Amino acid sequence: MAFMVLHECAIFIFIISLNKNVIANSCENDNCKTAIDLPLITKLNAPLKAELDISGLTTQLKELIENEVKQAVSVAMKDLAENIVDKRTQSALENSQTYNNRTITSFLQDMEVAITAFYPRIETVRSNSILKFDSVPFSIGINNLSTFKSTGKFQCEKRGIYMISVSILSETNGAIFNIYLNGNQISATHIAEHGADHWHTCTVVIARQLQISDSLWVQTSGIYIHSGLFSCFTIIKVK
Repeated sequence: MAFMVLHECAIFIFIISLNKNVIANSCENDNCKTAIDLPLITKLNAPLKAELDISGLTTQLKELIENEVKQAVSVAMKDLAENIVDKRTQSALENSQTYNNRTITSFLQDMEVAITAFYPRIETVRSNSILKFDSVPFSIGINNLSTFKSTGKFQCEKRGIYMISVSILSETNGAIFNIYLNGNQISATHIAEHGADHWHTCTVVIARQLQISDSLWVQTSGIYIHSGLFSCFTIIKVK
């Protein structure tokens, strides 16, 4: 339909361009119309003149142009809105992904707390002395490692459930070592009764709920302890 109207418009515009001097406006009772005079020839070669009203065609052409413009603007606005929504959605998804990654990373960092330390000296340790396991080949999630090395006390930085393991090799007959939490004994281990020149190893593993600033250490009753990989202290946050 639109094509036919445009086709007719093109024909009349062409005619108008050829007859620009014969277009006239006529008004009757305040009603004006646009007309075009077309010269005609009869079979008798007598000149005639016909007046063609193009007011309706002009109105249709105007309405058609307005509709096409409105439709084009509507499509453009829709495309623009969809583009804006797509960009905002993509940005929101990217921000959400970044936040989730940071949250997961932070969670994993809170979970990762572990240390394994060895006793580096062969020596006799006096009774009630705190053992300093100051050879630390591995630790993660511990900021106050220097305090642990210098005092022998593990300071809890992250609340959770911890597994605590102590293994000691000693030549002392009936050697005993204990684990303390905030000054309270929570474990006692008796290595062995044996004769002279015999080394024995004993290991203890316990679990405890630790709070921030809790202090944990190993204390002996006075033993001759072996160094290197034979005597170690391990703490792992499991939850």
